[in-house]
Amino acid sequence: MARGGETGTGLAKLEALRMITPREGKSASGPTAVDGLATPANSKERLDLPDRLSFSGGSPAPRWIETVRSYGTRGDRGGDATPSPTQPKVFDPMVDESPEVETGHCSRSWRWRIQGCDIAVEESSGNTVALVVDDDPGMRELCREFLQRDGFQVETAANGREALAALPEVKPDVVLLDVVMPGMDGYEVCRRIRRDPKVSRLPILILTGLGDHDSLERAYEAGATDFATKPPNWQLLCHRVRYLLRSSQAAERALVNEARLEEAQRVAHIGNWEWWRADNRLYWSDEVYRIFGLEPGESAIDAQAFLSRVHVLDRPRVETQIRNAMAEHAGYSVDFRIVRPDGEERFVEARGRVMEDPLSGRVRMLGTVQDSTDQWRMREKLRIAHERLELAQEIARTGSFEYHFDTGRHIWSDQMLNLYALGRDEFHGRYQDWAGRIHPDDREQVTEVFAMVPERNTLDAHWRVIWPDGSVHWLEAAGRMVSGPDGNPCCMIGVNVDATAHKEAEQRILRLLEENRRLIGQNIKLQEEERLHLARELHDEMGQQVTAMRMDVGMIRDACRVKSSPVLDYVADIERIASELIRTMRSVTNRLRPANLDYLGLKDTLQDSLHQWSSKHPKIEVHADFEGELGDFSEEVNIAIYRIFQECLTNIAKYSSASRVDIAMRRMGQSGGANRLELRISDNGKGVKLADSMASGVGIVGMRERARILGGEFDFQSAPGCGTKVSVDIPMSIDGDRASASER
Repeated sequence: MARGGETGTGLAKLEALRMITPREGKSASGPTAVDGLATPANSKERLDLPDRLSFSGGSPAPRWIETVRSYGTRGDRGGDATPSPTQPKVFDPMVDESPEVETGHCSRSWRWRIQGCDIAVEESSGNTVALVVDDDPGMRELCREFLQRDGFQVETAANGREALAALPEVKPDVVLLDVVMPGMDGYEVCRRIRRDPKVSRLPILILTGLGDHDSLERAYEAGATDFATKPPNWQLLCHRVRYLLRSSQAAERALVNEARLEEAQRVAHIGNWEWWRADNRLYWSDEVYRIFGLEPGESAIDAQAFLSRVHVLDRPRVETQIRNAMAEHAGYSVDFRIVRPDGEERFVEARGRVMEDPLSGRVRMLGTVQDSTDQWRMREKLRIAHERLELAQEIARTGSFEYHFDTGRHIWSDQMLNLYALGRDEFHGRYQDWAGRIHPDDREQVTEVFAMVPERNTLDAHWRVIWPDGSVHWLEAAGRMVSGPDGNPCCMIGVNVDATAHKEAEQRILRLLEENRRLIGQNIKLQEEERLHLARELHDEMGQQVTAMRMDVGMIRDACRVKSSPVLDYVADIERIASELIRTMRSVTNRLRPANLDYLGLKDTLQDSLHQWSSKHPKIEVHADFEGELGDFSEEVNIAIYRIFQECLTNIAKYSSASRVDIAMRRMGQSGGANRLELRISDNGKGVKLADSMASGVGIVGMRERARILGGEFDFQSAPGCGTKVSVDIPMSIDGDRASASER
C-alpha cells in the first residue's frame, strides 16, 4: 500500500472510493470513464481528482493526490483491452499539469483508504472486480463472458463458503450472488458479509431463479443491495451492475463526508440542527447532544425540551430572538447559557436562519450551535485582568504605552490619556497629539529621548506636562525594547508614572533640609556665642577673683612671722587649690573657646591640642601631617575644624581601642581660582556600624552639619574590625577673606 500523506484529521477508520471524472469543458467521442468503470473511447481526456486534500504532516503546501487510470484502445466492445499501467502521481497543481491519458477500456483502478490520520492509496487487483457466486457452472461462465466484455475482471465461486474464503484475496468491488446453493444459501452468505466490517458495505446483487415476493423480502432483509431474476437480460444486467457500483460509491462518499462533518463538529465543538415549525420536530446532530450533556439520540427533542435546557435568566432573550426570526423570516444570532443534566453551566453561541419551502410553504429553521465555554472563560479572564490592570494603573496613577518604530504610532491605555489630560477623541496615536502637552522647556529633551530609543534599548526619563487648566505635572517614563519575529527591534513598551506628588515631596524635603541646616547653623552659632560668653565670664570674673585670692594668700604667708605656724600649712593648701582652680578654669575656657585660635591660628592650636591629648593617651601612636599655610581662615572655619578635630580625638579615646592614629590636614588649590581645606583622621581601632554610630552619640550629625553649613562635605567610613576614617572638605575663597567665609 502506497502512502499518500498525513491528513492529521483523526478520522475514524473509513474506506472511500475516489473517482476520476473528465474535466468540464472536454468532450469525449463515445462513452467515457464513469464512476470507476471505463468504456471504450478514442479521444484523449485530462483527468483530475475531484477532491483537494490538505496535508498537515509536514508538507509545505496543500497538494492533490491524483489516481491516474490507464486505458487501452480497441476497435469494438468485444476486443481485448491492451493495458497500459501507470503509477499514481503526487503533484502540485501550481506547477504541474494534469496528465493526459488515452480514455478507453479500464485496465486499473485505485482504492483510496482513510485510516486514522493516514491517507493511503492501494492498488486493486486490476479492473473493477466482480465476484460471481453460483453453483451452476454454466451460469458462472455466462456471467464471466458478458461482464468481461463490459470491462469487468470476473472471479467466480461455486458455493457460499468458497465465496467467503475468497473475499480477502479477491477484494471484489461487487458480488453477484445466487440463493439456492448447497451447504450455505445466498441469504446466509449475504448476512455474513454484512456482519464483516471489512466488507460490510460491499454492493451485493442477488441473482436467482426465485422471483416470488417472499424471496425478494428475504433477500433485502439479509442485506442485499439489489435483486434480479434468472435468466437475466445480459446487456441490462451489465448496466444494472454499473449503476449498482455508482450508487455504492455515492453512498461511500456520503459516509465519508458525513464522517468528516461529524469529526469537524466534534473538534470545533459545533453542531447543526433543524426545526420544523409545523410539527415542532427538532433534529440535532450528535455534537449538539454532546454539547447539551446528552448521549446522541438519548431522548426525543422538541422546541420546549430545548428551551427547558436554556438558563432561566437567558430563556426570555432566546425566545424573543427565535420569535423575531420566525416573524421576519430572517437570521438570528444569540449567545446564552445552557444547564446540563448534571447541573453544569455552559456557554453556547447559536446562529440560525429561517427557510420556507416554495412548493409546500412549510417553514423550518436551521443553524448551528457552538460550545463557547472555553472562549467565554478566556474572555472573562482577560476582562477581569484588564479591569484589574486599569484599576491598578488608576490607583498608582500609571499609564502604559506602545511605540512602534516603523509607523511612529503610539498606543496608549486610558490612564495614559488621563496623565496628559487628553480625551480618547483627541488622541490618534501620533506624537503631535500629545507633544503640545509637554512643558516647553522639556520638549527638546523628549524629542531626543525618543530618537535615541532604538539605540539605547531602554527608556528612562522624566519631563513635565501642562494640563489645560495650567497646572504642571511631573511624569517619569520607563520602557524597554521588543523585537519582532526577525529579531530586529520593532517597538517599545513602557509606562508613564505621575511623579508630581513625589516631586512636590522632594521639594518639601529639600526645603525642610535647608531649613533644618539653617536652624542647626543658627544653633551652632548661638552655641559658640554662649561658649565665648562663658569663657569670657570665667576668664574675666572668676579668673581674676581666683588670682586675687591666690595673691592675698601669698601676702598672708609673707606676713606670718612664725614660719612653723600651722597657719602656713593652711595657706599652702589654699595656694595649691587656687592654682589648681586656675588651671581648671583655663582648661574649661579653652574647651569653651580656644583662645589660641585668636592668637596662634588653626595649625598651632590643633598641634597644641594634639600634644595635650597625646600626653593623656601615651599608648596611642600618633602620626600628624599639617601641610601648607593654615593660618588665614575665617573664625567660622577655624572653629568648625577645631570642633571636628576635637570630637574625633574624643571618640577615638572613648570608643576605638586604637593603637594608631593618622592625621593629615592640608590646603589644596592655592594656585587656582578656588581652594579648599582637607582634613583626614583615621584610626586602626575596632570600628563601628554606621547605624550604631549615629545612635551612640559619637557626634557624627554635629560634625556633618558643621561642614555643610560652610558648604563643605563630610564623610564617615567605619565597619566592625576595620577602624574608622573621617574626611572633611571645606571650600573657601582664594584670598581666605574672613568676612567672605563668615557670610558663607
